[in-house]
Amino acid sequence: MICVDAQMQGCDIDRFFDADILILTIPFKRNLEKPEIYQEQIQCVIHELHQSRIKYVVFTSSTAVYPAANRIFKEDDIFFPDNERARTLLTVEQMLREDKHFDTTILRLGGLYGEDRPPGKFLAGKTNLDQADSPVNLVHVNDAVKIIVAVIVRNIRREILNVCADAHPSRKELYTLAAKKMGVKAPRFIEDNGPRYKIISNEKLKRKLRYRFLHPTPLEDL
Repeated sequence: MICVDAQMQGCDIDRFFDADILILTIPFKRNLEKPEIYQEQIQCVIHELHQSRIKYVVFTSSTAVYPAANRIFKEDDIFFPDNERARTLLTVEQMLREDKHFDTTILRLGGLYGEDRPPGKFLAGKTNLDQADSPVNLVHVNDAVKIIVAVIVRNIRREILNVCADAHPSRKELYTLAAKKMGVKAPRFIEDNGPRYKIISNEKLKRKLRYRFLHPTPLEDL
């Protein structure tokens, strides 16, 4: 099933939407010509939801909605996205949350890593990288899946939850060590005038779900 030109295309769409819950994980591809295309894709999903019996949506958003404002961010903070992609993603979140036909819980995921997404490959061999000292906000794929299940089992509705590991090592520390562990060329960072960063708090998620991360410290998984 895909959304093209604001229309749903795929096999047996009616059967696909014949469900109680929709886990909405359409990726916001970086190669989209215009960010608003993603908003159109979600709008066509919402149109189909209005024709269905689904009353509960779990949407995997991203911590990319938060700006690099040199601070810790919690879900209820007021903030202003600092780029067009982030503004579009926040608009999509609002569209889903404000729709009265279904309940939506937003999961703002950090950068995904895991067996099929080894951090050592992310920046391997790249040069002149900035923000060496900026903390990363990552989450292991296993934790992301387990948290989605926990949200559904506990029937957590109309909430926003940050999904991010406990520890936030620096970009240079994590990606340099990850590349070396994989035996690939380590990235090279330039000296800059200090980090532009954000640290994503996961305290609300751990409290509401009584959740303990399987992978709380990305450095330990390298």
